[in-house]
Amino acid sequence: MKKINILRCTVPLILSIILVLVSACTPTTSPTGVVEVRATDAPAEGVSNILVTAGNIQIHRADAPEDSWITVVSQEKTFDLVAIQGAEVFLGSENVSSGNYTQIRLDVTKVIVTLNGVNITAKLPSDKLKVVGTWEVKAGEKTILTLDFQADTFVVMTGNDTVQVKPVIKLDVSQGERPLKTK
Repeated sequence: MKKINILRCTVPLILSIILVLVSACTPTTSPTGVVEVRATDAPAEGVSNILVTAGNIQIHRADAPEDSWITVVSQEKTFDLVAIQGAEVFLGSENVSSGNYTQIRLDVTKVIVTLNGVNITAKLPSDKLKVVGTWEVKAGEKTILTLDFQADTFVVMTGNDTVQVKPVIKLDVSQGERPLKTK
């Protein structure tokens, strides 16, 4: 009788130890969420097109060193700020570690403004545009970052058919699934 009781206690104990050892050896991964980047625009006056070519869209995690950026979109995309007035264009998305983020930046390689049927290449103050704001990426959820280009102040006509870019971009952050805004 005592042998059976010892076995009844010993077998579950051994199985519990094995389970703990196996689970301790299983690699852990930090939870991730999806970051999706979109662009939209406020109405522009006096121009028929504002073609922005951007790529290498990156975000910065709050607790990371300043030179540590996470690429969300690597390929170049061209979009027309006039065409997306009141709508959005999808730029890309990426799975990233959940947590708090503080900045988004993008390389702007070219801005072409069509004024009175003539294409003018705008002068850029820098090849990188940086937008500072805070948002949280939650595990298993989508975080949508919408770059709202303020086209009416984004391009400035300086005379003699020259155009300069004065980057005015508002960052709108939303959580969860949401379809692209269309006209």
